Amino acid sequence: MSRDNRQTRSLLAELKTRVEPETEDMFIEGYFAVFNQATELWPGAFEELAPGAFNQTLSNDIRALINHETTLVLGRNKSGTLELKVDSRGLWGKVKINPNLV
Repeated sequence: MSRDNRQTRSLLAELKTRVEPETEDMFIEGYFAVFNQATELWPGAFEELAPGAFNQTLSNDIRALINHETTLVLGRNKSGTLELKVDSRGLWGKVKINPNLV
């Protein structure tokens, strides 16, 4: 694939929104990626994530984006607005929502 082609992937996920009662902070949380589960990228093309797929990357500067658009940042791990954890099921995340952007 050349740098001129843009590849966008999406998946159905069970993300939840919630408000923390004591602080009134708003969050989106759930599994952003699930291990050992085939995901159809486009007709006939599948991808499956192996456990350990994120082992070398969680210390990087990671951003949660809207529609993979780099100018639409929901949260960032380095700023403390994005929390990521890996467990046996997959990559779990929690994004603190800025109420001024809602």
